[in-house]
Amino acid sequence: MRAELEAVYAEAEAAEAEAPSLPSWFETERSVRRVWRVGRDADQDPVTLTMNDVSSGSPERPGGKGKEESGPREGQATRRTFTDAYKLRIVGEYDALTEPGARGALLRREGLYDTHIGKWRRARERGALGATAAPRPVKASPESAENRRLKAENARLAAELARTKAVLEVVGKVHDLLEGLSERAD
Repeated sequence: MRAELEAVYAEAEAAEAEAPSLPSWFETERSVRRVWRVGRDADQDPVTLTMNDVSSGSPERPGGKGKEESGPREGQATRRTFTDAYKLRIVGEYDALTEPGARGALLRREGLYDTHIGKWRRARERGALGATAAPRPVKASPESAENRRLKAENARLAAELARTKAVLEVVGKVHDLLEGLSERAD
């Protein structure tokens, strides 16, 4: 079997050498797929597996792209977000529980960790949760971004004008000094 595999690899490498030049990332991906498939399906012909259309990206192959997707893939975890009211309710429930194992049961039921409770408790003590929380900043509109840009440009130009006035004042004084010196020399 080993001799057959070595012969197959030699044939595959010879065929790849004759193939047109491909980008290096493609060669790496092809090699990884070939080794994975040969190790997984040793009873199948490795040459056929190697020379398959490796760019098809079928989902069962490692590194396969499959169809283009904009959101998370099926079965992929997504980040959860919690409202302030939910956080306050859970922290209140957690603090009220006194029976052994009740706090752990609450965390398991809600799918939370004790670090969530600690962070939410500290946020509550800082006043970052609930009615005392400061309102979240509103996303800036394009007009306000333009206003900020114009104000920055105005400040830059005002500073440049002040420097120019200072330079002109110095040049005027130097001119007067040189004029006075030239009159004395005459």
